Formats: sequence, structure tokens, C-alpha cells
Amino acid sequence: MVLTAMPLSVVTSLSAVSGVASAAVRVDVPVRPDRDTARGWAVEELAHREYQVARPGLLQRALQAIWDWLNQHGPDLPQGDGTRIVLVVLIFVLVGLVLYAVQRSGGLRRQSRRGKEAVFSGPARTAAGHRAAAEAAERDGQWATAVVERFRAITRELEERAVLVPH
Repeated sequence: MVLTAMPLSVVTSLSAVSGVASAAVRVDVPVRPDRDTARGWAVEELAHREYQVARPGLLQRALQAIWDWLNQHGPDLPQGDGTRIVLVVLIFVLVGLVLYAVQRSGGLRRQSRRGKEAVFSGPARTAAGHRAAAEAAERDGQWATAVVERFRAITRELEERAVLVPH
């Protein structure tokens, strides 16, 4: 709100309504904030969305890093953008081939310490039987077996209640 464009009577009535003494409001003096107030106003203004710079994506940052590395470490390469572009493409192809080979070999897959077992191995038991086996395993300190038996008890009970279809 610009106070210089308002008549003095309006400014006086506004200052009376807002609780500010009318003698403290001067129309002819521009606003001169102190250093901390001005800094606060600037920080508040610059926090608006229209002043924010979009951060480059992961691919763009990776390409820029490779480009910068080539500029620093590749002065003996033939000059021209074409050489650098070909090198960047070759690097990405090489990385892609390595990732493909690792995936095909199963190197990144998490290997289970235990073999693949069926959920229900051994003789068929009821949910109560699996709970009893879980409690016995707990007493013996066999926690892995106790957890598996509790899971089997839950699954068997859901089958007995016809929530799950037995397989």
C-alpha cells in the first residue's frame, strides 16, 4: 500500500484504526528499513517460486560430470564436440553392457542362506499343531524355526477359515 498517494485524513484514520499514533505516520518520508529488516524482506521475497532455479536431473548432472572430466583430462584428444560425444556414448554403452552382464549372471540378486523350501514341508498339521511346534522351537532357542512355524500356523488357520485357498 502506497501511503504517499493517500490524503492525510485517510492516513490518519488508518493509523488510528491500526492503533498507531497519527503523529508517528509521515506521508512524505519513504520507508527506510534497518539492515536486518531489509535482509529479512529480501530473503522472504526471494523465497517465492518464481525466483527458484530448477535443479538439473541425474542424467544431466552425469553427462555434465563426464563432459567436465573430458575437458580436464582429455587435452590430447582430437579437438571437436564430435569426439567428446562419441566418447560419452561409448562410456554409456560400456556401463550398460557391464550392468547387463551383472544382471544376467545374477550377481546383484540377494541369495537366500537357506534353500528354497515349500511353506508346508513334512506331514500335514493343523494350525494348532504348527503353533505347538513354534512354541517348542522357542523353548529350544531355535528362533528361525519358531518364526517359520508361526508363519505356517497363520497360513494354515487362514486356510481352515476358508480365507485362503489351499495349494
